[in-house]
Amino acid sequence: MSKDLSPRQLNSRFRDIMSTEQYFTAVDITNPMQIIYKGQYLYVYIKNLSYAYLGNPDVTRAQLPKREEFESIIESPYYFIFLGYDAQHKVYATWNPHHAKQRLNTRQYVSFYSRLSKQIEAGENRSEIHFEDSKRNIVWVFHESLLPQVLSKVFIAFENNTLYVAVGSKARQEANRAFAEFTDRKNAARFDLYLRQKGDIEDDDILDYSATISSLIKDRVLHQYRKVFLSKERISEYKSVLDDFCKVEEIQMYSQHIADNVKKAMILYIDFLAGNEIIVSKSGELHEDIYYEKCYTSQNGKLTKIANPELLRLLRPVLDTPFKQTMVAFRIVEDFYKDRYSESMTLSDWMRLFDAIDWSN
Repeated sequence: MSKDLSPRQLNSRFRDIMSTEQYFTAVDITNPMQIIYKGQYLYVYIKNLSYAYLGNPDVTRAQLPKREEFESIIESPYYFIFLGYDAQHKVYATWNPHHAKQRLNTRQYVSFYSRLSKQIEAGENRSEIHFEDSKRNIVWVFHESLLPQVLSKVFIAFENNTLYVAVGSKARQEANRAFAEFTDRKNAARFDLYLRQKGDIEDDDILDYSATISSLIKDRVLHQYRKVFLSKERISEYKSVLDDFCKVEEIQMYSQHIADNVKKAMILYIDFLAGNEIIVSKSGELHEDIYYEKCYTSQNGKLTKIANPELLRLLRPVLDTPFKQTMVAFRIVEDFYKDRYSESMTLSDWMRLFDAIDWSN
């Protein structure tokens, strides 16, 4: 394929094609663009299609990066369209827009795949082609002259090709409530306490399982594949779809050992939520910090050890390295604990705790 176009050139080409359309307005021309077309407000993000380098020269891809600007799109009610562009053959590729929006900021880069042979065919015939990739996702490849028509019908075309159910939707409320509970980060923290109370799991495994669940929630992997879980009404039924979840791209990329741990952690997490086995005080209030902080807070209010697995996971990239970024670590603990230790802990206190962390354990 020819040389990639710059983001500015990709946007300019898109606007040149759409500029003759009577009902087209460009609200914001940066990438991602904000447009109004035929009364519909849309976000459009365009990347070059390039070789995927997976051993098959016919496989191409466009990569959706992790960007801060996408956070507002994730929370917005508006549609998001991801387009890949092949400048040599003057062809676009697009994918299910519902799935594309769900995958925003779930990983550093998310790949959407196409086929060079289909791009060439669509370019030569000035046509559109629908086909399935290796994971049975629908890919829509079309000549650039057909862009207005595709934008007019893309959501109709994909409407029945997704099991996506928004968490706030009135449809299947019980399933939505179960999934919201399943992906609540507070439950991920309580999960660690539950594992420690069980008494039959090694400390290393507890940290591993807790970090796994926290990562799946924080990195939005569970949200990305919510359709797997939303096929069930209750959390107790989630075990029956775990095999399907463990086959998804993000899990298959792990080593076999890590992939096995994901399944083990998920089984324990489902048992925990389904049984509602949460540490409760006499007053009935949840104690999320019984193990992490209360056991390691002195009488004068100082933290004596960093034991919270979620905090350790956040600190590892900046402290478990030959070149420690201690000021970044300090900002992390400030954000994590808010005002909890602002008066009792000094910078020197935190430095001593950072140095005392045993990353080999």
